[in-house]
Amino acid sequence: MRCYRVIFCLLAAILVGREVAIGQRYLGIATDGWSAINTLYLNPANVAGREEKIAINLFSFDLGAYSNIGKLGSAGNLFGEIGKRSAYNLFNNSGNKNFNTIAPDAEIRGPGVLISIDNRNTIAITTGFRAINQVTNFSPVLYNSITTPGNAASASGTNTFGNFNWTSHMFSQVGFSWSTVVLGPATHQINVGVTAHYLAGVGYTSLRGANMNVEYTKGSDSFYTKNTSIEYASNIATGADMLGNGIDASKMLTSLVEFSNNSGLSADFGVSYFYRPKENFKEDNTAGNGYKLRVSAAVTDLGYITYKGDKNAELAVAGKGYITGNGLLTSSRNFADFSKYMVEQNFKLSHFVYDLSIYLPTSLVLMADYQLKNRWYLNLTYQKNLMNRPEYANSYPDQISIIPRYDSRVFSIGIPISYSTLNNGIKAGFGIRYSAFFAGTDNLLSFISSSTNGFGFYVGANVPIFKAKENDEIDEFDP
Repeated sequence: MRCYRVIFCLLAAILVGREVAIGQRYLGIATDGWSAINTLYLNPANVAGREEKIAINLFSFDLGAYSNIGKLGSAGNLFGEIGKRSAYNLFNNSGNKNFNTIAPDAEIRGPGVLISIDNRNTIAITTGFRAINQVTNFSPVLYNSITTPGNAASASGTNTFGNFNWTSHMFSQVGFSWSTVVLGPATHQINVGVTAHYLAGVGYTSLRGANMNVEYTKGSDSFYTKNTSIEYASNIATGADMLGNGIDASKMLTSLVEFSNNSGLSADFGVSYFYRPKENFKEDNTAGNGYKLRVSAAVTDLGYITYKGDKNAELAVAGKGYITGNGLLTSSRNFADFSKYMVEQNFKLSHFVYDLSIYLPTSLVLMADYQLKNRWYLNLTYQKNLMNRPEYANSYPDQISIIPRYDSRVFSIGIPISYSTLNNGIKAGFGIRYSAFFAGTDNLLSFISSSTNGFGFYVGANVPIFKAKENDEIDEFDP
């Protein structure tokens, strides 16, 4: 067993200083064998036939900020930058390539309960609130022109921007889950599971662009755009109010109070296979339901929220003309001023009011969990984005993680080592659980250094009540 401890420690020491990836969905803890209510969010099929009789989620909180634009300035500055609506300033721009940023990505998981009805069926009720602010394929040249008014171009040139997307979305959810054993329990076991969510939208703002051709002139703070095709939509500043007053705190509060008018459904569904050799039925030091190998596949966040037309609107911008960063920054604070400014620059504007759907970050989650020896496990998790970003939607980048862990009923610790396509970097974090409490981070280095591309952490508590141990051995096995 000492060799696994050595491997475990070496992986942490070697990889803790590498680059960050995307949020881990509590990967250090959700992949263990004694945390069913956290595992539920990765794959609802994984929770049937486990050792928990009841699991009560008290609370959990997850917050992260990730980008490929440059290095993280300071994780401690996140709240201040968000308050100034400039979360991107957390990152020091290190190049001119188009950048992707998720800042912040936050989730609060509220009270919930998981109940094992019998050895084959498990149900659960969960609650939560999520907020995602995401920029995809955005030009730092254009961004700097807008956020730094009066900043003259250092050189003349032409850029073409296409398929860029900025979407901020806040919503709450209530989920009902069911997982059942369809084959077994024996040497070979197959589970299926599904979670259905009722979604209530709080608010969203989204900007997407099919194309912009931009010409810069050295020494000038203005730029010429042509072949412009941009769409902007929001339920926070919409309709007649949008025409006169723009966005303010009262509109956000009203949206929060009336969020029940904006609703939708989503689903997670999955399948799991367990291999349990006969000797594992007799061991008390194996995780969960005593498997040697668990392989699973799931699709998560398949769904959308529809915002009603009377509280929702879209603006389309097309044409060509000259724009300055200061002009955009000043006029964008008020819809009427923005419309007037764009028309003065010879652009064509169209305003629409209709029902509009915002899609969730649908993902494919593939997982393999293997018992090395006794309480030592090795997990491999692959998350694949299934959402088309040109839509009004959020998405998570592809990520693959290797997670060695030590796993027992009272104490577990895992070290997720992940590679993400967000910044093509590797990072290492940790997740630790003691009794009802757990905490973790997806990037240890972000708390002691400013040389990373982001950070994320989570903390929470849930109370498991385990089934009574059965004295009788299971003596029925598949051949």
